[in-house]
Amino acid sequence: MTLLTRMGWLASVVAVVMVGCADYERRKAEFVHVDLKPVGHNAGKIGYVTLVPRDKVTDMSFYVSGVYRTSREVRLYTYIYKGTCANRAAQPAYSLNDIVMVNRTTTGWAFNRTAPAPLSTLSGQGYSVVLTTGPEEGNTEQFCGEIP
Repeated sequence: MTLLTRMGWLASVVAVVMVGCADYERRKAEFVHVDLKPVGHNAGKIGYVTLVPRDKVTDMSFYVSGVYRTSREVRLYTYIYKGTCANRAAQPAYSLNDIVMVNRTTTGWAFNRTAPAPLSTLSGQGYSVVLTTGPEEGNTEQFCGEIP
């Protein structure tokens, strides 16, 4: 391989890497990370949700380190409210409860939901995400986080 060929090959590799990095940075900017604050008896637990745009919906990936529960199976109900955690609407804008079961991990629980609204509608528009237990456990609020 001549020096000129090597330099051309190296330039091509650098260009591919730079395009890949730029695409990653652009896509990373599309994701929204929300820290979920534990509520009341859930103090000391951690939680977060990552919101990812997909066409006209928003995919949501949750992780929580713990939940208050009395039954053997953990069920978490997911709601999106207009307003902040401290001052939100009386009724949720979106109820994401077709599925309420969550998956146990080695350190907590993980689950996915899909909001029937684009991320551009939810982000920067004053919405919050609320997780509660089910009716069998008193609809107890577990976590709340405000979508930036």
